[in-house]
Amino acid sequence: MFKGLLGAAAAASLLMVAVPSWCAPLDRASAPLIWFGPQPPLPGRPGSTDFMDLFSPDADWPVTTKHTRVFSLFGEWVAHIASPKMLKTVVAGIERRGFLLAVEAGPMVRPHNCGEGYDGMAGPAEGRIIAERIKAAGGTIDILAYDEPFYNAAIRSGPEQCLLPPDEVARRVLPYVELMRAHFPDILLGGNEPLIDGLDADGIADWLEAYKAVVGEPLAFLHLDVDWGYENWPEASRRVAEMSRAHGVPFGIFYISDAPRRDWWVNLAGEHIKAFEAAAGVPDHAVFETWTLHPDRVLPESDDWTFTGLVRRYVQERERLGFRTEGPGGNLAYRRATVSSHALPGRPASNAVDGEPAIWWSAGAPPPAWIEVRLDEPANVAEIRLTVSQSPPGDTRHIVSVMDVAGRQHPLTTLDGYTSDGQVLLVRPQAPLAGITAVRIETVESPSWVAWHEIEIIAAD
Repeated sequence: MFKGLLGAAAAASLLMVAVPSWCAPLDRASAPLIWFGPQPPLPGRPGSTDFMDLFSPDADWPVTTKHTRVFSLFGEWVAHIASPKMLKTVVAGIERRGFLLAVEAGPMVRPHNCGEGYDGMAGPAEGRIIAERIKAAGGTIDILAYDEPFYNAAIRSGPEQCLLPPDEVARRVLPYVELMRAHFPDILLGGNEPLIDGLDADGIADWLEAYKAVVGEPLAFLHLDVDWGYENWPEASRRVAEMSRAHGVPFGIFYISDAPRRDWWVNLAGEHIKAFEAAAGVPDHAVFETWTLHPDRVLPESDDWTFTGLVRRYVQERERLGFRTEGPGGNLAYRRATVSSHALPGRPASNAVDGEPAIWWSAGAPPPAWIEVRLDEPANVAEIRLTVSQSPPGDTRHIVSVMDVAGRQHPLTTLDGYTSDGQVLLVRPQAPLAGITAVRIETVESPSWVAWHEIEIIAAD
């Protein structure tokens, strides 16, 4: 029964849906239900370049396949990008592996005077295309996940803000519910919403209550998309999980990150997994999906830095998730002690070694300013990576120095050139540096306040 898959708390209120015969009931004790939704190539978003390879009969992801229960497709891709041949290949591959087919799409009927360009506002017109294209490919949509309609219609600010009350948002979703039920009577309809400034557990509770009152049934699930810059997000996410389950709605969380490199993305996603589960335990649903540049490859799962490789480690080697801080290739700077010449309130030096590119250290002043990372013990260093935080772009000069066991400071190099926000500056000595106890970066020229998103110190072999 699919009700068991989604969590015992909502069992009494969910509709039945046909599922593959292999699918034994799952309860909270056997959570989480794993969703997999890699990003296919989209206009302006390269996605996973090998996305279609997932559906080859001999594709290398047997462990991920065994543990995944739901495969999620982007509604935009289904409606406007995928060719009929591609959709038939995808639908056949999903069916062959016994997955339930989910689509994430925007359900809102957009008001005439707001919401232009906002997520969640595609409405029934696109929904009809999605339903008809999946049917034409020989498939059935088992699950539909709303793409943050409440946040975008009720909370999001900006020139196109709507700021609708929760019940009005629900009324504008109702035509989508009716459309999808007409095409797929047994479809389960749940939703994604963010944890972001302006929307917390209480605000999401208002949405759950309004939706149930207007639609006549609860959301089938709630998936949380965390803003990683949200203060104490693990505890705030735990409160959302408890609230959701108290409303009879199974809770899931997107296990993702927003780092600018594949290895960093996967490591940081692993840290997010560990942080959430330490605070709140295992979610009802673990949602592996991405809409950022990475991971840019999904296969093979034997590679730790692919998307299927992350899922494989989650189910087989959870202790290996996250950043390595020792051994060759490890990031010696991760969560190490830091000091700086000065810091903007709320932007301490520790932000530069927390692994989160969305959070940064800022001196709160123009040059000169410096930051120093102190290692736990003398180490051999192969490389230093500096992720720039800078607005506006322009010419900069940074002096990189290292310290030895005697506390002596040795200038290593000067980085001179035109830099911009998000750029990664690499310092690669000709030979590994031995016995290093600290690294200091002093900025002496910049058009902006001195700041760094992230400092990485990579251990030598």
